[in-house]
Amino acid sequence: QIIYDINFHFLADVERKFPGDRARLARMSLIEEGSPKRVRMSHLAVIGSHKVNGVA
Repeated sequence: QIIYDINFHFLADVERKFPGDRARLARMSLIEEGSPKRVRMSHLAVIGSHKVNGVA
């Protein structure tokens, strides 16, 4: 449930910056749609970080 809330707020920010770009929302979502749904852990790590090292 927490990841879905984080994803909702993150995608709302993306939508404000890129209105109407549905493909971008799908690419940047924390949840990979499919069967089964999967959490994109790398996306979550970047969203939850203050800074990201280019090597990591």
